[in-house]
Amino acid sequence: MDEHVIEIFNLHKSYGKVKALNGLTLYVNKGEIYGLIGPNGAGKTTTLKILVGLLKPDKGLVRVCGYDVISDRVSALKHVGYIPENPVAFQNLTVTEFIKFIATLRGLKPSDIEDDMKHYLEVFELYDKRDKLISELSRGMLQKTLAIAAFIVKPKVLIMDEPMSGMDPEAQFIFKRVYI
Repeated sequence: MDEHVIEIFNLHKSYGKVKALNGLTLYVNKGEIYGLIGPNGAGKTTTLKILVGLLKPDKGLVRVCGYDVISDRVSALKHVGYIPENPVAFQNLTVTEFIKFIATLRGLKPSDIEDDMKHYLEVFELYDKRDKLISELSRGMLQKTLAIAAFIVKPKVLIMDEPMSGMDPEAQFIFKRVYI
């Protein structure tokens, strides 16, 4: 029997009178890759934000690795790496500090990630920017930093919402080569 890493059952979410999700049911098994496809406003980003605990559904069940995202958010999100479409990060941290901060939130020590962090910084051509403040990065560099932070924790579930948005073509090629 396959192990569900994502379980969504009868998910509903409205924004006022607009129904973004109306009874979505979806199961993703370990090792599977799923893509949500549809026009703007179809509920793709809403679904992903609910999966990572950024939005609460109006109704329905959402579990990641067996943990309810609403009632046991911390346990659920320990298994998730997330790369948002619109990058947001603490502006007063350096690239290295931000990556270490995300790792610490997942219970990792900075020493646990040093080798992987150096590897990803080199692969994504950010090694020379490692001591730059997040506020000094271009949108593409910030997106690459968020990708590194998501990869570094070795998540069981990786959720990406247009992860290459803002990256130049060479960075998109590297991203695809490294992880997709």
